[in-house]
Amino acid sequence: MKYEYFVEDDLLYARRFDANTLFYSSNWKTISGPIRGSVLTSGPSDQSTLKSAIARAFADTRDAHQIVAGAVPFSRHSSAKLYLLRDFVDLRPKSDETPVYRPIAVDMSPHKKAFAEDVARALELFGASLCKVVLARALDIALAEELSLSSLIANLLRINPSGYTFAVPAGIESHPYVFVGASPELLLRKKGMTITTNPLAGSIKRGKTPEEDEASAKALLHSAKNRHEHALVISAVRDALAPFCETLDVPNTPSLIKTPTVWHLSTTITGYLSDPRCSSLDLAFALHPTPAVCGYPTESAMSAISSIESFDRELYAGFVGWMDASGDGEWAVALRCANVARQSVKLFAGAGIVPGSRPLDEAAEIEAKFGTVLGALGFVR
Repeated sequence: MKYEYFVEDDLLYARRFDANTLFYSSNWKTISGPIRGSVLTSGPSDQSTLKSAIARAFADTRDAHQIVAGAVPFSRHSSAKLYLLRDFVDLRPKSDETPVYRPIAVDMSPHKKAFAEDVARALELFGASLCKVVLARALDIALAEELSLSSLIANLLRINPSGYTFAVPAGIESHPYVFVGASPELLLRKKGMTITTNPLAGSIKRGKTPEEDEASAKALLHSAKNRHEHALVISAVRDALAPFCETLDVPNTPSLIKTPTVWHLSTTITGYLSDPRCSSLDLAFALHPTPAVCGYPTESAMSAISSIESFDRELYAGFVGWMDASGDGEWAVALRCANVARQSVKLFAGAGIVPGSRPLDEAAEIEAKFGTVLGALGFVR
């Protein structure tokens, strides 16, 4: 693929991205390039299968500058979309276009009433074997116009400058699409022997005025329900990473972070590894799926999701990012995302259900999370 390069504010941009371009950007690194070959795009996505496929890919090319990048799905029974990148650059999309899209069909799954029934079913399951479950909804939008991928990614970067923005070629030959999003949540970053993770759990919609916004933030920070939900996640992350680390620094109380549409409770955890052979992918799998996207305990929550949700999450709530041959890399939780085809978009978002959850509040939280992609499409101002 050939880019039309130009420089603005000392940053390198390209005019057009297409469905064969893989893109990932964070405050650490931006990676962009044409996919040359897949490491794994079909079959199961368990840790052993992916590690073997990645090891073979690195061994076959013997190029110290290559990386593996892409997305791993929520369920190990779905297919990962991982690719080998050799000719990648620090390149951001830039678009002067301001497309206006006209939706010709919109469908939410499940609808609000059915989602309320799903929340009630989940609450009935709670007990010694289930403390939290994350339930998701999908929003399908058919468009009259062809979608501009460059414009969408550029808008996500502009609206969410501190997020983890991505575009990963996905789908199958008969139904290609690009998995696009701007996640606020770092699953795992490894640089040498140092690791960082930033779990988010407990959320509230941002206020319309500065006063309402400040009140929402304070309400979240002092919410017993949301603090409990956050504590479950931090405890699980600590237990998952401790066996790999000589030291692990876990703050006692959460802080607040914000996206354009949502406030989150946030805790940044850092550690120093005990074994240099441990890769970022090993650690990502040790954490995935966190209670923030699945629930707790994991197996009980996965069983509840399987019995309640009516659609396949696919890559949503998995993880997306990259890893080099040394094992260093960065993986973000695949949130605030959508499957983007030529004239359709399928958005995903979820909410954590714990004792005390109210269906209307959880539905409103999910709709606020849809706002990230809807805003980048121009549907939400």
